[in-house]
Amino acid sequence: MKATGYSLSMKKLYLCYVVTGLSCGLLLFIWYWYPHWKLKFTHTKCSLSTATKVLLKDSYGVLYVHDVTNKSDMRYFVSKELKYIWQPNDGEFTKLMGIENNYGNFYHEKSAGVSRFDAEQKRGLYGDNMIVVKIASIISLILQEALNPFYVFQIYSCTVWFVVIYYQYASVIMVLSGISIGLTVWESRRQSKALHEKVVSQREVEVVRPNGEIERISSKHLVPGDVLKIPNASTIMECDAVLLQGICVVNESMLTGESVPITKTALPNDQADIYRPETHKKETLFCGTEVIQSKSQGAEFTRAIVVRTGFLTAKGDLVRSILYPKPVDRKIYMDGLKFVAIAGVLGVIGTTYAGVSFALWGSPPEDIAWVVFNTITFIVPPALPAAMTIGNILAQRRLKKAKIFCISSKYINFTGSLDVFCFDKTGTLTEDGLDLKEMIPVVAGHFVSDVYHVDELNNQNFLIAMATCHSLAIINGKPSGYPLDEKMLLATGWEFKDGDNAGYAHVPSSIVQNPNDKKEIAIMRQFTFASSLQRMSVIATDQDQKELCAYVKGSPEMISSLCRKETVPTDFEEHLQAYTEDGFRVIALAWRRLPGNLNIEDVPNISRDNVERDLSFLGFLIMENALKKETNPALAELHQANIKTIMVTGDNILTALKVARDCDIIRRQDDIVRVKAQMVNGGPCVEFKQVENLDASVSLKKAQNKKSKKRDVNARSTRYAMDGKTFEIIREHRSDLLPKLSHRGSVFARMLPDQKAQLIETLQELDYCVGMCGDGANDCGALKTAHAGISLSVAEASVASPFTSQETNISCVPKLMKEGRCALVTSFGLFKHLLGCAYVEFLMILIFYYVGLNLNDPQYLYLDLGMVIIVTVTFGNMDAYPVLVPNKAPSKRLVSFSSMISLVVFLLFQAAVIVFTWSFLQVQPWFTAWKLDFEANDYTSYENTFIFYVICFIFILSSINFSHGPPFRKNMFTNLPFIFLAAVAFTVTSVLFLIHPEFLKDTFIHVNAPSKMYHYLIYSVVLLDYVVTIFVETYLIQGILVDKIVPKFSKRDRKYKILEETIRMESSLGV
Repeated sequence: MKATGYSLSMKKLYLCYVVTGLSCGLLLFIWYWYPHWKLKFTHTKCSLSTATKVLLKDSYGVLYVHDVTNKSDMRYFVSKELKYIWQPNDGEFTKLMGIENNYGNFYHEKSAGVSRFDAEQKRGLYGDNMIVVKIASIISLILQEALNPFYVFQIYSCTVWFVVIYYQYASVIMVLSGISIGLTVWESRRQSKALHEKVVSQREVEVVRPNGEIERISSKHLVPGDVLKIPNASTIMECDAVLLQGICVVNESMLTGESVPITKTALPNDQADIYRPETHKKETLFCGTEVIQSKSQGAEFTRAIVVRTGFLTAKGDLVRSILYPKPVDRKIYMDGLKFVAIAGVLGVIGTTYAGVSFALWGSPPEDIAWVVFNTITFIVPPALPAAMTIGNILAQRRLKKAKIFCISSKYINFTGSLDVFCFDKTGTLTEDGLDLKEMIPVVAGHFVSDVYHVDELNNQNFLIAMATCHSLAIINGKPSGYPLDEKMLLATGWEFKDGDNAGYAHVPSSIVQNPNDKKEIAIMRQFTFASSLQRMSVIATDQDQKELCAYVKGSPEMISSLCRKETVPTDFEEHLQAYTEDGFRVIALAWRRLPGNLNIEDVPNISRDNVERDLSFLGFLIMENALKKETNPALAELHQANIKTIMVTGDNILTALKVARDCDIIRRQDDIVRVKAQMVNGGPCVEFKQVENLDASVSLKKAQNKKSKKRDVNARSTRYAMDGKTFEIIREHRSDLLPKLSHRGSVFARMLPDQKAQLIETLQELDYCVGMCGDGANDCGALKTAHAGISLSVAEASVASPFTSQETNISCVPKLMKEGRCALVTSFGLFKHLLGCAYVEFLMILIFYYVGLNLNDPQYLYLDLGMVIIVTVTFGNMDAYPVLVPNKAPSKRLVSFSSMISLVVFLLFQAAVIVFTWSFLQVQPWFTAWKLDFEANDYTSYENTFIFYVICFIFILSSINFSHGPPFRKNMFTNLPFIFLAAVAFTVTSVLFLIHPEFLKDTFIHVNAPSKMYHYLIYSVVLLDYVVTIFVETYLIQGILVDKIVPKFSKRDRKYKILEETIRMESSLGV
């Protein structure tokens, strides 16, 4: 964050008081909406060392104002729940950190704990270990919502209407606004309460003091450096702590959405490796996760040291991301403000015109003032906020019926703008579970024939590796853990037991036993799987505990690099390629006998690097991971709609390519270019290779030389694939290539969680609107980074992403996009409908003021309430169109050519009808012009009657005209409440205009023309207006102009479109 210091200026403050008084308090609203303006208006920029306030600008460009607090010898401010401390030597505020980022031996040296005195001192710095989501009072939420610019304008309008005794409509608007505010406040408070209840937690914990005493304290008093005694029974972690002794089995579903038990092992007492929670997840017990069981492994108890507390923890960071989310696309909001600005300009012109007109008529000054104030109220439609709120709530309910849950309805509109969707592979596109297809052991450096059952294995170490190299734990009496590990152990037929009561001199974490000869293998230590390392390993021994062996499994590429070359078959690549090209998941196994001078007492402190080297290659496990049956139909629907799809996975690139081809992420006709990058002599070397015959046998062929016959790798059908290592090198050293490769990329394999999020950010920088779908485990960062992240989880709601689907397959993605498009079109339609009504009514008022005329209260009420409000509240009650239409998406901008031309043409047509009605009326031989009479206050006239009813018909027409159906919403006639109300409104208005019952004569001003034929003539003009307007909007504007002509001439202003044109014009990639 960029911080700028400010100090109070008394001169500016006094001037501020004067300006506030002169503005009648309007300046207070502006300061509320823009706090940084108030800061600059009342304070002077100064050095941070003397600042009393700071202006922060975050990475998204959002500005925040915070007070600087002076407490004893500490200066700090708090931003987004984090404390920033003043560092005099550095001359800047730095974020308060825990005790992470130290070498491993640092934590072991602190394993005796901290004294009570030191803990109290640290509490003064860190505060209570609590993650508190403040639940704002109902009053404050109401005020916060009511001070929105739209509602402030409504308050002004209602005040004016009450003064001019238009209290019926003012009351209705106040009720509707109250309902709208109430719904918004209810949703905000419900979300705050749900989040508060989900994250608030406090319990008794046991901490170790330097004198060896075990003290029970409240978890809110924990500070970094405290040493915890982890109980054997189930417990919830209330802080981030690194494990020093023992092992723990943890459920991290609260953070990741994945409920698979995960084994945590102790941090090595290492002076070479710096501990970071992000890279040492397998040694870290994260706040909010459940420790299912713990084992001390011979130590007095399981011990962990607190490294982070409160909002500094992983759980705190997740909660902060919800409380202070990445700013959603503000274009729609800014477009709305542009419309309001246009309305403001029209309002100034209209009020000036109204004031001058009534002054020329000789009206009293107080009447002129109220006319001016009242004219302003016609500028912004008062029902707009309520209608938009109701539309979003209806969309959220439809999603809930589809078993898709949304943490906030504001995200729904953005799903209608998505251009590209990224998918994880395992558990998302393919099934969660893996089936063991076969084993390919290696003997004497050569692959032997495929083995389909462990009884046929002649390699004992291969079998032991399968039985021991996993992170399973006994939960409720049975082995539990990752599906791959469960399948692997099940295939061996070996029994898996807890090691606590096995009678070993050195207690193992677990034991496996061969059912045939009852031989036991004890697992003494685990180095759990890490995405960055692409492997896991165990140290195991037999019953005598004399010989120690290491067994390792992981990605074939990584395992082969750790093995002695003579043990790796020369045809390793061919075998790997043959299976991965068929979409199988290939796991490599290896082992080594640890040095004889290594005692079992040394096992807890041996470094991972010293174990996972000089290995002997054992062979491959071939796992089958089938596509989910819903994957292909869902992706076909997205591709039909021209939605770009990308696979982002941690699996092997050739496996990913095969799966991508099988599910049509890469089409049959597409050319695939694999991008490889490596550092050579300190610089990046990027190589492009053509992937040939993916459907038959995959081979990599270097791109042809420029002198030879060229292959157009930049053709439209060319798609790129790369792994995480290449992505990282290109991102850091060849950033000029990253936009092109991300734009044309279809498969990104061996991607780390952070790299997935970085890819999405790169696509967003190209002006893509990006969606992400994953299972919530390694995809949390990407799910939160995307414009619309949807997590596949059985939970009703997940804090990992804006959307959660209880249907754990990607069929939810087309459903979400359909509802998003429906909601987006509904929002735009409502906006155009209500603005169209407002401007038409504004034109009517200007005509009436020109002749000194007005409507009476019942007419205004019938017009504003009957014609606008009642019909409008059902406008959004429309289901999504059942098909994602090919090559067509709704406009993403409110102020776009298609939206503006639609509204402008409508207004021009209706203005022509109104002017025609007025002009044609005046040339009739029986017409008598209205004469203003200040005393009578009676508006009975031909102008009032005919123009009023024409406006009523236009309001009904507006709701029908902008209630677009296919291709984004179902046909308008499926919205039965809307059709019913529109039909009733049209019928009642027709009866009033053509017949006008006698008992309503005094209520609605009505003057019959001498001949009824004139009424029928105007009625025919209205019907013709309906036909022409709807025809022009439906067939000419939407059907021809917007769908066919505009796309041909539209400016390609989005970065990815410009990039696509550039790529097409190039003859090669340019590297």
